[in-house]
Amino acid sequence: MRITPDRICCICGAKHNRRWCRHSNPGQYICNVCYVKQYKIEKKQIKIQKKRLS
Repeated sequence: MRITPDRICCICGAKHNRRWCRHSNPGQYICNVCYVKQYKIEKKQIKIQKKRLS
């Protein structure tokens, strides 16, 4: 595991995580747990929007 002391999740505040993703705001990171949660929410919203357009 690579040590990244400067990274803090901007959603939950986690400091130690195996995987980090870049946030849409420059210089901010999110942990993998928060990334997966956000991805599921966005995926669900896209599915609902497609359903409405059909």
